[in-house]
Formats: sequence, C-alpha cells, structure tokens
Amino acid sequence: MEYNNIKTKVERIVYYNQQSKWGILSVNNTLEDKSVFKDLFLTLSGNFEGIYTDCEIEYSGDFKSHPKYGNQVELSKIKILADANSKDSIINFLSRSTIKGIHVQNALKIYNKYKEKSVDVVLNTPEVLLEINGIGSKTVEKVKKSIENYKKMEELINYCTNLGIPYSVIYKLDKELGQDALKILKRNVYSALDHTDNMTFRQIDDIALKSGVALDNKDRAQACLMYVLKSKVALESSTGYTSPELREAFLKEMGINTSIVYTATLNVLIEREKVILESNRVYLKEYYDTEYFIAELILQMTSREKVKGLIKREVLEQEMADFPFDLNDGQKLAIKKCLLNDVSVLTGAPGSGKSTITKALVNIYHRCGFNVVLLSPTGKATRRMEECVPGFKASTIHKFLKVKRSLKDAEPPVLPPKTVIFIDESSMLDIMLFAKLLGCVEHDTKIILIGDIHQLPSVQAGNILQDLIKSGKVNVCTLIDITRQSQDSNIIKYCSEINHGNYIDECNTHDFIYEELATDEDVMNKFVPNYIEETKLHGFNNVQVIVPYKKGELGTHKLNEYISDIYNSNEKDETFGYKLGDKVMQLVNNYDKDIFNGETGVVSNIDEDYLYVDFGKEDEIQYPTEEMDNLTLAYVSTTHKCQGSEYPIVFVILDDMSNFLLIRKILYTAISRGKKKVYLYSKPFCVDRCINNDYYKDRITKLKQFLQREN
Repeated sequence: MEYNNIKTKVERIVYYNQQSKWGILSVNNTLEDKSVFKDLFLTLSGNFEGIYTDCEIEYSGDFKSHPKYGNQVELSKIKILADANSKDSIINFLSRSTIKGIHVQNALKIYNKYKEKSVDVVLNTPEVLLEINGIGSKTVEKVKKSIENYKKMEELINYCTNLGIPYSVIYKLDKELGQDALKILKRNVYSALDHTDNMTFRQIDDIALKSGVALDNKDRAQACLMYVLKSKVALESSTGYTSPELREAFLKEMGINTSIVYTATLNVLIEREKVILESNRVYLKEYYDTEYFIAELILQMTSREKVKGLIKREVLEQEMADFPFDLNDGQKLAIKKCLLNDVSVLTGAPGSGKSTITKALVNIYHRCGFNVVLLSPTGKATRRMEECVPGFKASTIHKFLKVKRSLKDAEPPVLPPKTVIFIDESSMLDIMLFAKLLGCVEHDTKIILIGDIHQLPSVQAGNILQDLIKSGKVNVCTLIDITRQSQDSNIIKYCSEINHGNYIDECNTHDFIYEELATDEDVMNKFVPNYIEETKLHGFNNVQVIVPYKKGELGTHKLNEYISDIYNSNEKDETFGYKLGDKVMQLVNNYDKDIFNGETGVVSNIDEDYLYVDFGKEDEIQYPTEEMDNLTLAYVSTTHKCQGSEYPIVFVILDDMSNFLLIRKILYTAISRGKKKVYLYSKPFCVDRCINNDYYKDRITKLKQFLQREN
C-alpha cells in the first residue's frame, strides 16, 4: 500500500542515528483511510535530516510491518514544510533544522521581529538579521553559508526523490559531490563514481536505470568494470586482480552472462589507459605506474657508487662501547650493514633489538654530520620512536610531507645533503604513501625501513616491506636472537611461540594470562572485573581491548557499547551520540585538522554545534554533526586498527563466530601490542586455530618483479 504526499505534524522522534541519518518518527495520523492505521499517531521510518518535534512535514512511502515497532510507513521521501505559520514550528525550524548559526534564543528574537515571515526572511534575505540586537556578522555569515547548502540540497532532493532515490543515497551524493552533484547526475550519472569511494555501483546504477539508461549502455559497463576492479583491489589491498575472477564479478554486477561484453569493455579501458592487462592479471594503471616509480628510485639508490669516509670508525666504536649492555653479533652486523648501504630493511620480532639498533644508528649518523629524519605511519609510533631515541623529534609521514587534503596536494620538503630517513612500522606502508615520500629523496639520501615482517601488512594497496625483502635487491638485516633484556618477558616469549607455529598452554604469569572459556558470558565474567581493575590502575587510555571482529557479542560494536555503559556514567548526547569522557578513535585522515586514522582521544566537551575530542595535542579537535562518521568508540578496536600502537595493558578476546579472521598474523599482531601485561581470553580452540592457520592470501603486486627485472 502506497501513501503519497501526505501532510502531517511530527509528534516526537522515537529514534535517530546521527551517523546513518536513519530514524523513526511518530506523527499525527492524517490519513483519510484509517483501515490500516487506526490510532491517533502512526510511525514513519527511514532516512531524514533536520526533522524536529512539532515540525510540519510532507511524506510518501509504503506500508511495512516491523517486528518491534509494528505497522509503519517506510519513507521514500520526506520534506519539511518550511512555511508552517505557528510560532513553535517557526522557532523549531530555525533552531533545529540543518540551518546552522541560529540557536533557540536567536530564533525567538527573529520571530518577535518578523513573525510568520521569519523563515522567508532567513532563507532569502539573511543579511537583515544584522538589525537584530545580539546577532552579529559571524552568525549571519554562518547562516548564509548554511542556507546555500540547504538550497542546493533541496534541489538535489527534489531531483532524486522524483526518481525514487532514498535519502541515505541523496545525503551521500551531497556530502561526496557537493554543489556539483546535480550537474554530474544529469550529465553522466556514472561519473559520480570517479569522484567518491563511498558510494556503490548499485546505488549509482539504480539512479541511472530509473532515469532511463539501458542495461547495455557503454558508460554503464565501463563504470561497472572500474568499480569492480577497484573494489576487489581495495578488499585485498592488492594493486591488481586476476582476469578470470574479475570477469566473473563484472558479469554478476552487470546482471548479464555474455563474456564478450567483459572483453570489449576491458579493451576500451586499456585504450583509455585506465588499466593494464599483463600475464592474465588486470592492474589499475595508477598503481602499476606507482610501483614502477618506487622500483626505479630504489634501484637508483642501491646502484650508487659508495662514498667512503662518511662514517667515522671512532664514532662507530665509541657508540657501541657506550651502550649499557653488550650488543650481540647479529646486532653489530646489522649496524655495520645499515651504515654501508643506502637502502636497508631492519626486521625482527619483538625483543630482537630493532629499537636498540635504531638508537645506535641514529646516534652514529647524527655524530657523523647527517641530517636524521624519524618517521612513522602513525602518531603513536612516532611517540614511541621519540622514547626510543631521546633528544630526537619524530613525525608522521603525512605531516612530514605537509599533506593538506590528500596525498595529491602534499608539499614534500627539500632534503639537505647527507640525510638519512628512518621509517618505523614499515609493514604498514602502502605504495602511494611510500612513493610520495620517495619523491623528495635526493642523490645522497639514505633510507632505513624498520618493521616486523610477521605483522599484518598495510590496509591500503601494496606490500612494500615484504616485496623489498623478497626482491633480494636491498640490504635486509633480520634480527633473530631475543636480547637478554627481553628474555624475562612472557609476552615476547609467547609472541615467538605463536610466530613459529607452536601451540601454547593456558597460563597465569605476572605479565601474560591466557584462559579458554566456554561461553560469551564466561568471557565477560572474566574480562569485566579485570578490565575495571586495570583501568583504575593505569587509566583507560593505557588499557586497550583488541578483537578480530566488528560484529557478534564479542565484536567491537557490542563490546564498545557495553564498556561505555559500565565505565562511563555520563548521559549520551542525543545529537552527537557520545558521552563526555568516551574514548573515541578517528577513522579517516583529516589533513586540515592534523588528525589521522587510528588516533584515539577522549570526548572532552559537547555544545550545541560541536563535539570536542582531546587527542593529547595542543588544541582539542572539534566535530560538527556531519563529521560524526569520522569517529567511533575505541575502548575496543580491531587488530588492524591497533597496528602501529603499543599499550601498557592489552586484552585480546577471540570469538569462534567465524574462522575468517582467526589467523596467526592477527593473533601475533594483537598480542605484540602489549608492553607490560596481556590478557588473552578465548573461546575453546580459537587460539589453536589462529596458530594453525598461517594462511594470509598473497597480494597481487608488481614491485618485486619490477625490482628484479634484468634491465
């Protein structure tokens, strides 16, 4: 049963998720036919924004029965009737819609002056608001900018709702494409996929097909093939994909079964230099060229003529003699080899001495007149580098490259002669970031990559550390022996056992506790009291819970909400969805705010316009409601999100909901995040499954082959 263009008034907002823009409304039942909805109020569900209690709306939708909320209308479109004349409606619209800069007191002042014309005045002549005492130029400018966005959004909404496009997609279009959204949709709807990575082919395809695009449209086929290739590459963090698998995925997405369409479309994309076909593998040309660029520079650096006399023998001998403990033979050899080569990889397990070698090398190079640059992909890893090498400042690679909005607008610094760059946590390096860094390398720059090859590789495309090692073209120093200083650590001991594929027994030591528990409830009964005790002793910023999964009773979503409820007694803010004191994590790189994916902080303040997060920087970072999808609760994080970070206390929880992420690298990486103490709580046999499962799908990359080529 359909309902079209029904006007009514909102009685209350039953539920609303600020991030997804999905919610449930209770509205006055103004339907003429009361056979289905007999009560005074009826329920609407769907995506919307700016709706508030008592506002006048017009909606369309279909009948739906919900197991929890009963009979309701599932919205296909909804809009606020901004010309409602009641005082309450006008004040609510001005202060609680998407128009920013007008709080309730200012809305009341505007109404007292302009009465029922208030909305028209604000939308069409906002500059006259300067006549009202207490409203200044900054507020008016904020209102003007907001109205521009409001009107553009309104035009986009009208166009899309006529095609039956849900608001969730409209909101994404506006957010990703901005003022060009409508123009792009009307010219070539599929070109929207060139401007955003946050929309699916099916969302765009739905718009296109509803506007009359044919199934065999060439733009549709090319957009689909590029989308599928990018999706598969992103999913596997590769730079290419096998052609047979790509063809199968393409035909499925297109809804056809004619392979000739795949071949013809692939040939067009090759001609347009979007992709490269080689050895039955299809590569994104941008990634292919980037790996070639990296290989060229690395080979140039490794083939330089060695300059003698740069490292003074007396400095080397004195630095080794000054260490408070004796360096073993492997460490001494690694130091000498790194000093002799222009490109080096320093790898080894926790406790093998990577930090020791790094400290020695930094001091030697510094004392021999080199400009030393310490870099890492993450902020926490940079702070750890500074602890490792006192007196030297470290930086994230993004900050060093002066990235503004994306890597494309980076402004790499000009390096002085005799520069050596140390890159910690190099297993996290992706090809695009590494290529941009190599772009500032001068004729005598040296690079030393430090990382653990057994940890998870980068989330983004490429496999830099492994490809460099396997190529045989760069100096690789692999530290095997566990140092005497680390031999008393059970964390390091069990990391080593797991890494070598050896099963471990349940234990309870001073720094490592491992226990298998039968049910989710048993896990929680063990975990909760120990978590509370450790956070009391160390503070929750120094205690991290790590799990493989996001979903399930022991996944990040459920556990984060649970911990927030038991740990944080503050009320959740309805607008922003967080509590004061919540531990949160940044999910995307924001170059303007100098805050990056994986950094954690604490919600420090919430006002009408912003949520504020203290990341331990000089200033708090402020987030408007539209940036809430940049944050998530961070009491619990996945292993991937914790890579590059270390914490005094770590809880690792393994669930048996799936074998998909019960992998040795996952367990090894999670446990190695702990510095002082690790709690490992596992459902039966999960640890054994991880240790037994050393499978980690090889990535399709070209860097190793490019480095190994004859000419």
